[in-house]
Amino acid sequence: MRTTAPQTDKISNAALIWDGGNQYQVAAPFFTIPSWWRRFFFAVLDARDVTIYTYICSQSDGFGIAYPTYQNIKSDLNISNARIIKESLDKLVDTGFLTVRRLVPTQGNRHQRNVYQRPLIEYTLRELLRNGYVDAELRPLRPRPKASASKGDQTRRNNRTIATGLFRLLGRDRYHTYVAASHDQKATTLADLLQRRVTERGIAFDRDVRPAISESAREDAERAITDMSEADSSGFDDPDNPFGDAALA
Repeated sequence: MRTTAPQTDKISNAALIWDGGNQYQVAAPFFTIPSWWRRFFFAVLDARDVTIYTYICSQSDGFGIAYPTYQNIKSDLNISNARIIKESLDKLVDTGFLTVRRLVPTQGNRHQRNVYQRPLIEYTLRELLRNGYVDAELRPLRPRPKASASKGDQTRRNNRTIATGLFRLLGRDRYHTYVAASHDQKATTLADLLQRRVTERGIAFDRDVRPAISESAREDAERAITDMSEADSSGFDDPDNPFGDAALA
């Protein structure tokens, strides 16, 4: 038996518009957060994490790359304590919402620079599963103490949106494999399917994109970023490592 696409909500919110013609429209450049993440996004991340995540997303380009310093984040978000920033960044990396790479300072420049990359949705979901933040149905496993559980219609709607999101992400055949997995194997099956997608995208990038990027171009880009750190260094001796190497170990 073949798995059919999950049913989405049939209610049209067009009937609820009270200020015709005054609805939000996309205006590039922009960044997006999948609406079907709502079941776990605000349970896994707290308000501070979400703020820093959206800030970095707003700084990223079409490749999902951004490199704000701690001082940039501290100043733009009016956060007084750099340790708070580091705790949120560590959380965002552990949950798979961001990946990070530290660039080595260039000769004559003592400042390090972190480059953040917004990864594939498949990667984020895989890390959430592997690190025990969500279960096989993408329900949060570490709800905040004061968080209230969804009930009734909201739960059913969350189930539909999660199912639709996974169906579109995995494709029909892989979604069928996920649905058919036993309860005990469902999380492992989903993580494996997501890993296959990550691997396939990596192979495609190495085949289609990386050959056009020369080693000298990469080195020039990294040098330009680390050189920026010299100009942005006010506030910390090392704006991306304010507490010493042990803090980022």
